[in-house]
Amino acid sequence: MSAVQSPRTDCSGRRAALPEKNTLAALVEAESDTGDEALAAWIIEFDPDPTIVFELLEPRIDDGQRLPDRFLRAVRTTSASWTPSQKADLLTKFVEPFVNGTLDETVIAATSLADADAERATEMLITAFESASNNEQRRAVMQLWREVNPSPATHRRKLIDRVYIPLLEGGKDATRIALSFFALVRDAPTQAARDRVKKAIGAAVAGDKGLEKRAEKMLGDAGWISKKRAGSRSVSNRCGSASNLPGEWLGLLTSRVQGRRRYSTSPDFARQT
Repeated sequence: MSAVQSPRTDCSGRRAALPEKNTLAALVEAESDTGDEALAAWIIEFDPDPTIVFELLEPRIDDGQRLPDRFLRAVRTTSASWTPSQKADLLTKFVEPFVNGTLDETVIAATSLADADAERATEMLITAFESASNNEQRRAVMQLWREVNPSPATHRRKLIDRVYIPLLEGGKDATRIALSFFALVRDAPTQAARDRVKKAIGAAVAGDKGLEKRAEKMLGDAGWISKKRAGSRSVSNRCGSASNLPGEWLGLLTSRVQGRRRYSTSPDFARQT
């Protein structure tokens, strides 16, 4: 039986030699349909280490350029065989340029980073958030979290406490970002973690009617608060406690309620109604 020839084998069935790196780099720089087709075939058939792939493709994706469609398809195909460790290595390479806005999200989406080593990915997300200097960078960290989304409960709790809640504490604009990514914490791993998020949301939206209404609907839809009671008082009160009110206001409200009760039981009030 004659040997079958494929991109991995020569005509005698022996494994073909990998293309020279200089040859591959020249194809990247040429930006031709033929060259791109050959590169995409190389990615799929030879299954090179992902860091090597993106080192070669760097001239085509730096400065926020979108990954060309041929390469998108090739990377999506071959990324299924990459190990969690390899994907974590890629994340190490991608975090800084993505957070700084010089790496397009199509690159992140194509690499299926949800399978990256959870412990390493969690630490990278926390470090990136703590290093972020503005809300656009914080938003990018949340986008990365959504793509990677480590699943073990211990790592999810850590991301809630080290990323999500601190984001809520960053002011109203940061709160809007956090609410946009509420899906990341909706299924909090423990009741205690859920309570911490709910309390932080209540404090973050307090005083802003638009944010209060948005948070109220969001928490109601998630089953975190009763929809029946959703319109009865603000989410900041439901998520907090009456004891958080200043003493003079709490005393005034109490006296008014008690006064209404006394008035409603008087004979004169009964005759008027």
